Amino acid sequence: MPGRGTISKWMAADPEFEKFIDDAYKWKARYFGEAIENIASGGSLSTGDIRRDELKVKALMWLAGKYNRKVFGDSQQIEVTDTRPVINLPAQFQGFGLPVIEGEISDVEPEGKDEDKL
Repeated sequence: MPGRGTISKWMAADPEFEKFIDDAYKWKARYFGEAIENIASGGSLSTGDIRRDELKVKALMWLAGKYNRKVFGDSQQIEVTDTRPVINLPAQFQGFGLPVIEGEISDVEPEGKDEDKL
C-alpha cells in the first residue's frame, strides 16, 4: 500500500485519480451507514455492550459525515437579522456601502473649543 504522500502526489498529478479517491470515500461513508444500522439493530457488528455500541455508532456517524458531507453531514441553517434602518439614498451614493445617519445634520462646534487657538 503506498503512503499518503504518494497518493497525494498522484491525486495532484491526475484529476481523474482524485475523482476515484473521492468516490471511494463516498462509498466508505455508505458502508459506515450500513454498519451503523447493523450495530443499532444488534447485528453481527454489535458488541452487546450498549455503551460501547453507542460510542461506535457516534464515531461512525462522525466519520461518515466527514467522508460524505452531502449525505451524512450535519446541515446548518444560518439566520441573519439586520436591525439597521432602511434609508433611501440619493442615486449618487447607492451601492457604495456607506453608513447613513438618520436625522438632521447641523454644524455644531464642540464645547470649550476656541476658534482663536486654531
